[in-house]
Amino acid sequence: MKFLKIVWNDLRQGENIDLYLTIVAALGISILNLTGLASEQWIPTITLAVLALLAVTNLVNRHKLDEVILQQQTAEHFIEKYPASVSNDIKSAKELWLVGYVLSRTLMDNLGVSEEKLAQKKNVKVLLFNPDSDAVLHFCASMSFPISPEETKRRITSSLETLKSMSQVAKKQSGRLEVRLIDHPLFFGTYAMDLNLPNGVMYIELYKYKGKVDDEPKLVLHKKDGHWFDLYKEQLTAMWQDAKPYSF
Repeated sequence: MKFLKIVWNDLRQGENIDLYLTIVAALGISILNLTGLASEQWIPTITLAVLALLAVTNLVNRHKLDEVILQQQTAEHFIEKYPASVSNDIKSAKELWLVGYVLSRTLMDNLGVSEEKLAQKKNVKVLLFNPDSDAVLHFCASMSFPISPEETKRRITSSLETLKSMSQVAKKQSGRLEVRLIDHPLFFGTYAMDLNLPNGVMYIELYKYKGKVDDEPKLVLHKKDGHWFDLYKEQLTAMWQDAKPYSF
């Protein structure tokens, strides 16, 4: 009875119908053969029909499996926190990109390693909002908590003061610090390292609209990821080109 209930539920929900048809067809052939009622002319035709049902079943199951694998890969690709490898990748990078709204916390967290890179004559590129642009207004309106344009501008100005001190290190050590300010809203922030090298990697934070604080989905893309790495690299390059160089 339990088996029949399972079968009935499957049929009501449209599940595994191809399998049940295959079973019925196979049982039908067997019964006809046992009773001697099957015509020899029918058997090849019915056998081919059963094989066709089996092929359809395999295709359906394969597509279902592919969907499950894709869902798992998508779920695993997005993460809540960056893996520990981000620190090592930042430290070992020959060229470091820091991209975000205001970057006040990011710059302070990476001040030492950034100055060390400049002292080693490596490159550091920084992209953040132009404090005098409408992008600041859009940013404030998109937040889930109240923040004024004045406060945002103050934080950006503070970041620029930090970058000014870094620029002094760059000038003394012949390192290269490039800072640009963008007038447009950003759709993601990133730590990006060695984009044009085989070991290139991007730690990406996708920005949201009025979501929870510190709940941005994150993903890590390596050069070997191909299309998606290239897509975000192109986006970053386009933002950089549209931004205005800032000098101290």
